[in-house]
Amino acid sequence: MPNDVDIITDEQIASIADRLTEEGRKVSPMTVWAEARDASVVAIAAGLQRWRETRQPDMPQQQAPSGPPDDLAETLVNVARRLWTVSRDETERLSGQRLSVVTQRLATALSERDEALAEFQKTGDEAAKHRQELDELNGKLRVSEETVARLREEFAEATARVQAIEARASMDWR
Repeated sequence: MPNDVDIITDEQIASIADRLTEEGRKVSPMTVWAEARDASVVAIAAGLQRWRETRQPDMPQQQAPSGPPDDLAETLVNVARRLWTVSRDETERLSGQRLSVVTQRLATALSERDEALAEFQKTGDEAAKHRQELDELNGKLRVSEETVARLREEFAEATARVQAIEARASMDWR
């Protein structure tokens, strides 16, 4: 269940990300999390996405040609050709820009996913190691408990023998 410690603001994330950028360090949810360990990695990743979106240049909008020509029929054909050529060229340019931005975002997301997966696997390996240590300690505890139980039984038997010997000895003295 989240608590007040888990809350991190976009401003805090942006501040850390800006500082890491200025220092020439990689900006990812894991590197920001290393700076603000009390926060959720998921919240940091979402905040970093918003931070990146504010830093991305806006996509340029297509501008319409201006002014009607004198000879309307010829001009309309020329305008249609120009519109088609400009539209195609602008669409290709914008598609290329968008593809570049999407490719960059995808590469960043894949890198962050790989980094988080490595951290998850490291944590899993540590948990397995601790489980093994716990199993070994539980085994040793069982052996110790069995030894204590056996020693108690031996002590009880020895006490019973001593009492029997004392009882016989007291009868022999009478």
